[in-house]
Amino acid sequence: MAAVFCESLPHDLAAPVFHTPCRSGHKLQPGPYAAFRYSSRLFAGDWIGTGADDQLCFIRLQPDGNGTVLVSSASGDWLGARIRWRNQRQSLVLIEVSPEVSLFPAEPARRLMPLSGLTLRSGINQTLQLKPGERSPVCELQLHNRVLSRSEQAGILLDSPADVRKSDGRK
Repeated sequence: MAAVFCESLPHDLAAPVFHTPCRSGHKLQPGPYAAFRYSSRLFAGDWIGTGADDQLCFIRLQPDGNGTVLVSSASGDWLGARIRWRNQRQSLVLIEVSPEVSLFPAEPARRLMPLSGLTLRSGINQTLQLKPGERSPVCELQLHNRVLSRSEQAGILLDSPADVRKSDGRK
């Protein structure tokens, strides 16, 4: 059950109301984070990941609900598709897949083939799971910035362990 707040209470004092009704005459409204549950900003950004068979997956999700999916195969060929998506209660929902490669800029040195039959869903702990085709392995993706930050932290740990800090700045 979603938390509901009394409209008359100040934001800093508003407490979730589950089975206790507000005083009569007061409207109920969703909690302060309810809009974020549907905001496309939750998933917008560049996502990278890998799958079995030397597969590299890249997804760019725009805040307007458009996106691009690229998957490289072991042979070096790329598969691509445009997608429409939305955030529904903090879960990514795929609306439409357009496997048209003509939508991508032509590059004579690279082969780009249409990617159809893909499935995309939100995973656990801020990950996405992309399955490029029915018989394809799953790619686990994370936000590109998060991967960069973690790899920088690993490099610092290996190079100078005394300088390693937690995400909140503590040592």
